[in-house]
Amino acid sequence: MTRRILIVTHHFPPSTVAASFRPLRLAKYLPELDYRVWVVSATAGSYPSGRTDLQLNNELPKSVCVTRVPNFNPLISYERRRPPSEPDSKSIDKPKIPNVKGFMAELFKFPDIDAPWAMASVALSLYIVLRNRIDVIYTSAPPFGAHLLGLALKKLTGKPWIAHYGNPWTDNPSISWNCRLFKRGCERLDRAIVRNADAVLVLDDILANC
Repeated sequence: MTRRILIVTHHFPPSTVAASFRPLRLAKYLPELDYRVWVVSATAGSYPSGRTDLQLNNELPKSVCVTRVPNFNPLISYERRRPPSEPDSKSIDKPKIPNVKGFMAELFKFPDIDAPWAMASVALSLYIVLRNRIDVIYTSAPPFGAHLLGLALKKLTGKPWIAHYGNPWTDNPSISWNCRLFKRGCERLDRAIVRNADAVLVLDDILANC
Protein backbone atom coordinates (compact mmCIF):
# COMPACT_ATOMS: atom_id res chain seq x y z
CA MET A 1 0.00 0.00 0.00
CA THR A 2 1.34 3.42 -0.98
CA ARG A 3 2.14 5.69 1.97
CA ARG A 4 2.27 9.48 1.83
CA ILE A 5 4.86 11.52 3.70
CA LEU A 6 5.45 15.25 4.08
CA ILE A 7 9.09 16.22 4.69
CA VAL A 8 9.51 19.62 6.33
CA THR A 9 13.02 21.06 6.24
CA HIS A 10 14.45 24.54 5.83
CA HIS A 11 17.59 23.21 4.11
CA PHE A 12 17.07 21.13 0.98
CA PRO A 13 18.78 21.03 -2.42
CA PRO A 14 20.19 23.23 -3.84
CA SER A 15 21.48 24.01 -0.31
CA THR A 16 24.84 22.36 0.36
CA VAL A 17 24.62 22.80 4.15
CA ALA A 18 25.01 19.46 5.93
CA ALA A 19 21.42 19.58 7.19
CA SER A 20 20.23 19.37 3.58
CA PHE A 21 21.42 15.83 2.97
CA ARG A 22 19.29 13.89 5.49
CA PRO A 23 15.99 14.96 3.93
CA LEU A 24 17.51 14.65 0.46
CA ARG A 25 18.29 10.97 1.03
CA LEU A 26 14.79 10.33 2.35
CA ALA A 27 13.16 12.06 -0.60
CA LYS A 28 15.44 10.18 -3.00
CA TYR A 29 14.96 6.65 -1.69
CA LEU A 30 11.51 6.54 -0.06
CA PRO A 31 9.74 6.32 -3.45
CA GLU A 32 11.53 2.97 -3.93
CA LEU A 33 9.69 1.79 -0.79
CA ASP A 34 6.30 2.78 -2.21
CA TYR A 35 6.10 6.21 -0.60
CA ARG A 36 4.78 9.33 -2.26
CA VAL A 37 6.83 12.28 -1.07
CA TRP A 38 5.99 15.95 -0.60
CA VAL A 39 8.57 18.46 0.63
CA VAL A 40 8.13 21.93 2.13
CA SER A 41 11.41 23.85 2.14
CA ALA A 42 12.90 27.32 1.72
CA THR A 43 13.78 29.12 -1.47
CA ALA A 44 17.39 29.20 -2.69
CA GLY A 45 17.62 32.88 -1.73
CA SER A 46 17.14 31.87 1.91
CA TYR A 47 20.42 29.96 2.01
CA PRO A 48 23.90 31.30 2.84
CA SER A 49 25.72 32.93 -0.05
CA GLY A 50 27.91 30.45 -1.90
CA ARG A 51 26.31 27.42 -0.23
CA THR A 52 24.14 26.15 -3.10
CA ASP A 53 24.64 23.64 -5.88
CA LEU A 54 21.89 23.32 -8.48
CA GLN A 55 23.24 19.92 -9.53
CA LEU A 56 21.88 18.44 -6.29
CA ASN A 57 18.35 18.91 -7.62
CA ASN A 58 19.10 16.23 -10.20
CA GLU A 59 19.18 13.60 -7.44
CA LEU A 60 15.48 14.01 -6.74
CA PRO A 61 13.02 11.65 -8.43
CA LYS A 62 10.48 13.41 -10.63
CA SER A 63 7.69 12.06 -8.43
CA VAL A 64 8.80 14.20 -5.46
CA CYS A 65 6.72 17.37 -5.12
CA VAL A 66 8.76 20.24 -3.64
CA THR A 67 7.12 23.47 -2.45
CA ARG A 68 9.33 26.38 -1.48
CA VAL A 69 8.57 29.30 0.83
CA PRO A 70 10.98 32.26 1.27
CA ASN A 71 12.46 33.12 4.64
CA PHE A 72 11.78 36.82 5.21
CA ASN A 73 13.94 37.13 8.31
CA PRO A 74 15.93 40.39 7.83
CA LEU A 75 18.98 38.75 9.40
CA ILE A 76 19.19 36.48 6.35
CA SER A 77 19.59 39.45 3.99
CA TYR A 78 22.01 41.15 6.37
CA GLU A 79 24.26 38.08 6.63
CA ARG A 80 24.28 37.62 2.85
CA ARG A 81 25.36 41.24 2.25
CA ARG A 82 27.79 41.64 5.16
CA PRO A 83 31.46 41.34 4.15
CA PRO A 84 33.60 38.96 6.21
CA SER A 85 35.15 40.69 9.18
CA GLU A 86 38.29 40.03 11.17
CA PRO A 87 37.90 39.48 14.91
CA ASP A 88 38.87 42.42 17.06
CA SER A 89 41.64 41.21 19.36
CA LYS A 90 40.93 44.03 21.79
CA SER A 91 37.33 42.93 22.28
CA ILE A 92 37.78 39.17 22.50
CA ASP A 93 37.99 39.10 26.28
CA LYS A 94 35.42 41.80 26.91
CA PRO A 95 32.26 40.62 28.72
CA LYS A 96 29.04 40.70 26.74
CA ILE A 97 26.95 43.69 27.76
CA PRO A 98 23.27 43.66 26.73
CA ASN A 99 22.40 46.56 24.43
CA VAL A 100 19.61 47.54 22.09
CA LYS A 101 21.42 46.28 18.99
CA GLY A 102 22.17 42.93 20.60
CA PHE A 103 18.62 42.59 21.88
CA MET A 104 17.15 43.28 18.44
CA ALA A 105 19.51 40.75 16.84
CA GLU A 106 18.36 38.09 19.30
CA LEU A 107 14.74 39.10 18.79
CA PHE A 108 15.02 38.53 15.04
CA LYS A 109 16.55 35.09 15.51
CA PHE A 110 14.12 33.97 18.24
CA PRO A 111 13.31 31.14 18.54
CA ASP A 112 15.49 30.35 15.53
CA ILE A 113 16.54 32.15 12.38
CA ASP A 114 14.07 30.17 10.23
CA ALA A 115 11.04 30.97 12.43
CA PRO A 116 9.55 33.47 9.89
CA TRP A 117 9.80 30.76 7.24
CA ALA A 118 8.04 28.27 9.51
CA MET A 119 5.22 30.71 10.28
CA ALA A 120 4.77 31.55 6.60
CA SER A 121 4.64 27.83 5.75
CA VAL A 122 1.89 26.77 8.19
CA ALA A 123 -1.13 27.37 5.94
CA LEU A 124 0.49 25.89 2.84
CA SER A 125 1.75 22.83 4.75
CA LEU A 126 -1.68 22.28 6.27
CA TYR A 127 -3.22 22.42 2.81
CA ILE A 128 -0.73 19.82 1.53
CA VAL A 129 -1.46 17.50 4.46
CA LEU A 130 -5.23 17.69 4.05
CA ARG A 131 -5.39 17.84 0.24
CA ASN A 132 -3.05 14.87 -0.27
CA ARG A 133 -4.12 12.84 2.77
CA ILE A 134 -0.61 12.72 4.18
CA ASP A 135 0.00 9.71 6.45
CA VAL A 136 3.07 10.93 8.34
CA ILE A 137 4.93 14.23 8.85
CA TYR A 138 8.73 14.27 9.14
CA THR A 139 10.65 17.35 10.23
CA SER A 140 14.42 17.81 10.09
CA ALA A 141 16.46 20.29 12.14
CA PRO A 142 18.49 22.40 12.55
CA PRO A 143 17.33 25.04 11.91
CA PHE A 144 14.61 24.32 14.44
CA GLY A 145 11.72 26.22 12.91
CA ALA A 146 10.93 23.02 10.99
CA HIS A 147 10.13 21.29 14.30
CA LEU A 148 7.90 24.19 15.33
CA LEU A 149 6.06 23.82 12.03
CA GLY A 150 5.77 20.11 12.71
CA LEU A 151 4.38 20.86 16.18
CA ALA A 152 1.74 23.15 14.67
CA LEU A 153 0.75 20.54 12.08
CA LYS A 154 0.55 17.88 14.80
CA LYS A 155 -1.82 20.07 16.82
CA LEU A 156 -3.93 20.93 13.78
CA THR A 157 -4.20 17.50 12.15
CA GLY A 158 -3.25 14.85 14.71
CA LYS A 159 -1.12 13.11 12.07
CA PRO A 160 1.86 11.01 13.21
CA TRP A 161 4.92 13.23 13.45
CA ILE A 162 8.63 12.32 13.44
CA ALA A 163 11.06 14.98 14.68
CA HIS A 164 14.68 14.41 13.63
CA TYR A 165 17.41 16.26 15.55
CA GLY A 166 20.73 16.55 13.73
CA ASN A 167 22.05 18.70 16.60
CA PRO A 168 20.72 19.59 20.05
CA TRP A 169 18.87 22.88 20.39
CA THR A 170 18.88 24.25 23.93
CA ASP A 171 21.94 22.27 25.07
CA ASN A 172 23.94 23.32 22.03
CA PRO A 173 27.15 25.21 22.98
CA SER A 174 27.11 27.04 19.65
CA ILE A 175 23.71 28.60 20.44
CA SER A 176 23.76 31.18 23.19
CA TRP A 177 21.33 33.83 24.40
CA ASN A 178 22.15 36.96 26.37
CA CYS A 179 18.46 37.47 27.15
CA ARG A 180 17.17 34.89 29.63
CA LEU A 181 13.62 35.35 28.34
CA PHE A 182 14.62 34.08 24.90
CA LYS A 183 16.62 31.19 26.38
CA ARG A 184 13.71 30.04 28.53
CA GLY A 185 11.35 30.39 25.60
CA CYS A 186 13.50 28.06 23.49
CA GLU A 187 13.71 25.55 26.35
CA ARG A 188 9.91 25.44 26.62
CA LEU A 189 9.52 24.99 22.87
CA ASP A 190 12.16 22.26 22.83
CA ARG A 191 10.31 20.34 25.55
CA ALA A 192 7.02 20.76 23.70
CA ILE A 193 8.54 19.26 20.56
CA VAL A 194 9.86 16.19 22.38
CA ARG A 195 6.60 15.67 24.30
CA ASN A 196 4.30 15.97 21.30
CA ALA A 197 6.25 14.16 18.59
CA ASP A 198 5.26 10.54 18.03
CA ALA A 199 8.94 9.70 17.48
CA VAL A 200 12.17 11.63 18.04
CA LEU A 201 15.23 10.64 16.04
CA VAL A 202 18.79 11.60 17.04
CA LEU A 203 22.22 10.82 15.62
CA ASP A 204 23.88 9.32 18.70
CA ASP A 205 23.61 8.59 22.44
CA ILE A 206 25.22 11.92 23.34
CA LEU A 207 22.49 13.83 21.54
CA ALA A 208 19.82 11.58 23.10
CA ASN A 209 20.94 12.66 26.56
CA CYS A 210 20.77 16.38 25.80
